[in-house]
Amino acid sequence: MSWAETAPLACFAAALLVGSAAAVQLAGFFPATHRPAALTGIGGGALVLLLAGSIVVVVVAALWLAFARLPWPPAVIAAGVAVLFGPLLFQAVPPPLRDGRAGAALAAVLNLVLAVVLAAHIPG
Repeated sequence: MSWAETAPLACFAAALLVGSAAAVQLAGFFPATHRPAALTGIGGGALVLLLAGSIVVVVVAALWLAFARLPWPPAVIAAGVAVLFGPLLFQAVPPPLRDGRAGAALAAVLNLVLAVVLAAHIPG
């Protein structure tokens, strides 16, 4: 593996790490009757849908980058490590932040920013 592939591999791993942590966060919002009070109602439901959509976008962008630019062995290893450490990243965030509107919005924005960064590394 060359040094030119290191930056895309690091972006790929970071996107899957944050996406995995956001997926754990999203799983805590279902069923809707168990959501925190800040995420009930129409606004909270829309934020949960935004979070779900941002997870899909960042995972698709990461897989697209992996297919287009990365060699398979490092990509598989980086993806495995990122998915394993995603729940630990989720636990490192303070509960008031991760369980409220701010945490859901921050995770969605971070996912979308990482998707844009990944798109910048995709050739063509």
